[in-house]
Amino acid sequence: MSVLLAVYLSAVASAVPGRGPLVVGRAAAFLVAGGLVLAAGPVRAEECGNLSTMGMIECARGELERADARLNAGYKKLMAGADETGKALLRDAQRAWLRFRDTECAWEADSMRGGTGAAPVSLDCQARLTAERAAKLERILSDAPK
Repeated sequence: MSVLLAVYLSAVASAVPGRGPLVVGRAAAFLVAGGLVLAAGPVRAEECGNLSTMGMIECARGELERADARLNAGYKKLMAGADETGKALLRDAQRAWLRFRDTECAWEADSMRGGTGAAPVSLDCQARLTAERAAKLERILSDAPK
């Protein structure tokens, strides 16, 4: 696997002249994350490392769907316990965070511009950031007075 990874990263670096180190760094992070983090439907995270591009996309979509469900559940619970001012602030914060997530992930995927790796990189990023945001909302809920 490490030889295949090195060959892939070498090809990615040479495919985008002038952007090699940036591409290699982000591609490596995606491939490591892809093998350890991504999961979808019946396919679990540990099974996603040896998939085709379409398989990686499906794995990332599944991981994003699970993270999004956690995020929505935490958001709804926080909204239910907030007053009108708190609801407006949380709604605005969530909308701003969504814009950040989408822009950040577009930037990460840009390292693969024009290649088949762009979609898996973008979806992996969205899943990762959504899971981080969900965990933050869950911590806020668990720290709230009962």
